[in-house]
Amino acid sequence: MATIVRDIIVYGAEWCGDCERSKRILKQHGISYILKDVDADPAADLELRALIGTGNRSLPRILFRSGIDTEHMEIVNTLIEPDDNSLLRELRLREWIKA
Repeated sequence: MATIVRDIIVYGAEWCGDCERSKRILKQHGISYILKDVDADPAADLELRALIGTGNRSLPRILFRSGIDTEHMEIVNTLIEPDDNSLLRELRLREWIKA
């Protein structure tokens, strides 16, 4: 049986209060995540814009990914500006934390 690899990417910015709140929840539960600051890192901004097309750059945008290895990851869900309950619900659903 193949092992599934998974990760969480948080697109955010230093000025974003919702980003700080979401990162705090992840840290409180001991969950590692990849932070991509779209203001400090032009490559992260381009990545985000490629994902959303011409839509609003709402932050945070949290991607839940999984795959057979780190080279073959697919986005399984995306949360945009989630409130605490939405983020916690998704973390439980994806079994990052216990119900």
